[in-house]
Amino acid sequence: MFRLGLRRFIPAIAAIIPLTDYDILPDTKSAAELIKQKQENETPMDRLYKMFTIDEFGILSPELTSIIHATSAAGVTGALYGGYMRSKVAYEDFLSNNQATSFPNVNEAKRQLSTQVSLGFAKGAYMWGWRLALFTFSYVGIVTVFSVYQDKSTIWEYLAAGSVTGALYKLKLGPKGMIVGGGVGLVLGAIAGTISLTLLYLTGSTMQEMRQLTYQLEETRHKAIREMKGGSKIEDILMDEHQKMLQETEQKDKEKKT
Repeated sequence: MFRLGLRRFIPAIAAIIPLTDYDILPDTKSAAELIKQKQENETPMDRLYKMFTIDEFGILSPELTSIIHATSAAGVTGALYGGYMRSKVAYEDFLSNNQATSFPNVNEAKRQLSTQVSLGFAKGAYMWGWRLALFTFSYVGIVTVFSVYQDKSTIWEYLAAGSVTGALYKLKLGPKGMIVGGGVGLVLGAIAGTISLTLLYLTGSTMQEMRQLTYQLEETRHKAIREMKGGSKIEDILMDEHQKMLQETEQKDKEKKT
């Protein structure tokens, strides 16, 4: 979809990148309009396919990027919290269980204490990290899939994500546990959805715009990495052209809204 723009502005590159029927649509005046037309003709399955597709620059879609970022942040947060709590318990247990213990020297006592605290931190980080990461991955993933399929954000995907995630979290407790977990997840999903949609409404933004911002930040990061490694100039040109088209499309959308 960038070849039309390259032919217009970069003849040297366009000469080795032939245009296809996919690149040209009737009454297309710019690459930004081309993107807009394709977006208007997209079906729900097209949007889902695009969500799980890597683009020409090797960058994940904004939706997958937001899921990965949320999951990673949850995993790190859970690991830090769980590690701190378990290490604190390990420290207190060591002092309580070794009040009458005679150590060869002070350094040996400190070494054993440090070992117990480190093991406690590792166990807590593992127990909390993967659980919170999996919970967040399930919740954010379901919300995102529903939002992409409908091409809008509503309270219903938050309710569905909360109930399904809560039920899966209590899967080992059987049907009764899953029902309770689903009910709790439904309530938490309603609260989270209400807060998220309210904030978006107050700021005049949409979830799609937030994901697009994440995508642009990811593009900028990749470009910086390529520059540090002496990356290809052609890739930089493509990235700049891509960024311009995204900005033009967003600007036209805002003008239509106003």
